[in-house]
Amino acid sequence: MSTIGVIALFDFIFLITIIAVVVLIFSILSGYGGVVGKAFNIIGWGTVIMGISYIIETIFINLPGHHQAYAIIFIHHFLVAFGFVMIAYGFKILMKK
Repeated sequence: MSTIGVIALFDFIFLITIIAVVVLIFSILSGYGGVVGKAFNIIGWGTVIMGISYIIETIFINLPGHHQAYAIIFIHHFLVAFGFVMIAYGFKILMKK
């Protein structure tokens, strides 16, 4: 196994770990109600979307014959931007409270 293969494997393992931790935190915080609970839910979904975008990029870039690299990168950047906007909106709701 080459060095790049080992690094890609560790990268994928870390991404799966990050998603698992985000889902765990999201499940813990989903018990809150009211405005604070709504803000935590929006922040949680934003982080989940950002994590999914990184997994999509990692999986599709490592596929053989990926001729649509620009489309993959566009989808990744779009999902990251959407997740970031959701997180910012969740914090905006939290700051108003």
